[in-house]
Amino acid sequence: FIRVSRGLDTSGVEITKILAKGMGIDIKRANELKRKIGLDMSGSNKQVANVILPIVDVITGETKRIIDIFSRKEGAILKVERIILAGGSAGILKIADRFTEVTGIKTIIGNPWSRTEYPLRLQKTLEAIGPSFSVAAGLAMRNI
Repeated sequence: FIRVSRGLDTSGVEITKILAKGMGIDIKRANELKRKIGLDMSGSNKQVANVILPIVDVITGETKRIIDIFSRKEGAILKVERIILAGGSAGILKIADRFTEVTGIKTIIGNPWSRTEYPLRLQKTLEAIGPSFSVAAGLAMRNI
Protein backbone atom coordinates (compact mmCIF):
# COMPACT_ATOMS: atom_id res chain seq x y z
CA PHE A 1 0.00 0.00 0.00
CA ILE A 2 1.18 3.51 -0.72
CA ARG A 3 1.65 5.30 2.62
CA VAL A 4 3.67 8.34 1.52
CA SER A 5 3.76 10.20 -1.76
CA ARG A 6 5.85 13.27 -2.44
CA GLY A 7 6.67 15.31 -5.53
CA LEU A 8 10.01 16.94 -6.32
CA ASP A 9 10.83 19.84 -8.60
CA THR A 10 13.63 17.81 -10.19
CA SER A 11 12.53 15.85 -13.24
CA GLY A 12 13.79 13.81 -16.15
CA VAL A 13 13.44 16.83 -18.39
CA GLU A 14 15.74 18.77 -16.06
CA ILE A 15 18.26 15.92 -16.14
CA THR A 16 18.19 15.98 -19.94
CA LYS A 17 18.65 19.75 -20.08
CA ILE A 18 21.59 19.70 -17.67
CA LEU A 19 23.19 16.82 -19.58
CA ALA A 20 22.80 18.70 -22.88
CA LYS A 21 24.32 21.85 -21.43
CA GLY A 22 27.08 20.02 -19.56
CA MET A 23 28.18 18.08 -22.62
CA GLY A 24 27.42 20.73 -25.25
CA ILE A 25 24.97 18.53 -27.16
CA ASP A 26 21.36 18.91 -28.30
CA ILE A 27 18.38 17.81 -26.21
CA LYS A 28 17.59 14.80 -28.42
CA ARG A 29 21.13 13.40 -28.09
CA ALA A 30 21.17 14.14 -24.35
CA ASN A 31 17.93 12.19 -23.91
CA GLU A 32 19.40 9.22 -25.80
CA LEU A 33 22.55 9.25 -23.66
CA LYS A 34 20.52 9.60 -20.48
CA ARG A 35 18.63 6.42 -21.29
CA LYS A 36 21.39 4.33 -22.90
CA ILE A 37 24.33 5.25 -20.64
CA GLY A 38 22.61 6.73 -17.60
CA LEU A 39 24.60 6.02 -14.46
CA ASP A 40 26.89 3.41 -16.00
CA MET A 41 30.39 4.41 -14.86
CA SER A 42 32.29 1.93 -17.02
CA GLY A 43 34.81 3.06 -19.60
CA SER A 44 34.00 6.17 -21.59
CA ASN A 45 30.52 6.39 -20.03
CA LYS A 46 31.84 8.21 -16.96
CA GLN A 47 31.37 11.67 -18.46
CA VAL A 48 27.62 11.16 -18.94
CA ALA A 49 27.20 9.48 -15.55
CA ASN A 50 29.16 12.20 -13.76
CA VAL A 51 26.86 14.90 -15.19
CA ILE A 52 23.69 12.97 -14.30
CA LEU A 53 24.72 11.65 -10.88
CA PRO A 54 24.43 14.90 -8.86
CA ILE A 55 20.87 15.44 -10.09
CA VAL A 56 19.87 11.84 -9.43
CA ASP A 57 21.42 12.15 -5.97
CA VAL A 58 19.12 15.08 -5.22
CA ILE A 59 16.22 12.72 -5.88
CA THR A 60 17.70 9.72 -4.05
CA GLY A 61 18.73 11.90 -1.12
CA GLU A 62 15.24 13.35 -0.78
CA THR A 63 13.80 9.85 -1.06
CA LYS A 64 16.05 8.63 1.76
CA ARG A 65 15.09 11.65 3.88
CA ILE A 66 11.38 10.93 3.40
CA ILE A 67 11.86 7.25 4.23
CA ASP A 68 13.84 8.14 7.35
CA ILE A 69 11.08 10.51 8.52
CA PHE A 70 8.45 7.86 7.80
CA SER A 71 10.45 5.19 9.63
CA ARG A 72 10.88 7.38 12.71
CA LYS A 73 7.17 8.18 12.71
CA GLU A 74 5.93 4.64 12.18
CA GLY A 75 8.72 2.88 14.10
CA ALA A 76 8.50 -0.89 14.00
CA ILE A 77 4.84 -0.87 12.98
CA LEU A 78 5.43 -0.25 9.28
CA LYS A 79 8.58 -0.79 7.26
CA VAL A 80 9.38 0.36 3.73
CA GLU A 81 10.01 -2.91 1.93
CA ARG A 82 10.78 -1.66 -1.56
CA ILE A 83 10.83 1.35 -3.81
CA ILE A 84 9.08 1.19 -7.17
CA LEU A 85 10.23 3.68 -9.78
CA ALA A 86 7.74 4.88 -12.38
CA GLY A 87 7.73 7.50 -15.11
CA GLY A 88 10.00 8.03 -18.06
CA SER A 89 13.14 8.61 -16.02
CA ALA A 90 12.80 5.19 -14.42
CA GLY A 91 14.30 4.06 -17.72
CA ILE A 92 17.65 5.70 -16.95
CA LEU A 93 20.20 2.90 -16.97
CA LYS A 94 21.22 1.81 -13.45
CA ILE A 95 18.96 4.31 -11.67
CA ALA A 96 17.28 1.57 -9.63
CA ASP A 97 20.73 0.39 -8.51
CA ARG A 98 21.54 3.93 -7.33
CA PHE A 99 18.30 4.14 -5.33
CA THR A 100 19.08 0.80 -3.68
CA GLU A 101 22.63 1.94 -2.89
CA VAL A 102 21.61 5.29 -1.37
CA THR A 103 18.50 4.18 0.52
CA GLY A 104 19.47 0.62 1.41
CA ILE A 105 16.05 -0.51 0.17
CA LYS A 106 15.53 -2.78 -2.82
CA THR A 107 14.39 -0.66 -5.74
CA ILE A 108 12.69 -1.94 -8.87
CA ILE A 109 11.31 -0.45 -12.05
CA GLY A 110 7.52 -0.55 -12.05
CA ASN A 111 5.83 -2.69 -14.66
CA PRO A 112 2.31 -1.46 -15.42
CA TRP A 113 1.77 -4.41 -17.75
CA SER A 114 2.33 -7.07 -15.06
CA ARG A 115 -1.40 -7.80 -14.77
CA THR A 116 -2.26 -7.51 -18.42
CA GLU A 117 -2.22 -9.97 -21.27
CA TYR A 118 -0.48 -9.07 -24.50
CA PRO A 119 1.12 -10.86 -27.43
CA LEU A 120 4.61 -12.13 -26.55
CA ARG A 121 6.09 -10.33 -29.56
CA LEU A 122 5.29 -7.00 -27.83
CA GLN A 123 7.15 -7.85 -24.61
CA LYS A 124 10.39 -5.96 -25.34
CA THR A 125 8.54 -2.89 -26.55
CA LEU A 126 6.19 -2.85 -23.58
CA GLU A 127 9.08 -3.31 -21.13
CA ALA A 128 10.87 -0.35 -22.69
CA ILE A 129 7.88 2.01 -22.54
CA GLY A 130 6.28 0.61 -19.39
CA PRO A 131 7.57 3.13 -16.84
CA SER A 132 6.28 6.01 -18.98
CA PHE A 133 2.80 4.49 -18.98
CA SER A 134 2.51 3.68 -15.27
CA VAL A 135 0.00 6.40 -14.46
CA ALA A 136 -2.03 5.91 -17.66
CA ALA A 137 -2.18 2.14 -17.21
CA GLY A 138 -3.13 2.48 -13.56
CA LEU A 139 -5.92 4.92 -14.34
CA ALA A 140 -7.21 2.71 -17.13
CA MET A 141 -7.32 -0.34 -14.84
CA ARG A 142 -8.63 1.27 -11.67
CA ASN A 143 -12.25 0.31 -12.35
CA ILE A 144 -11.45 -3.22 -13.50
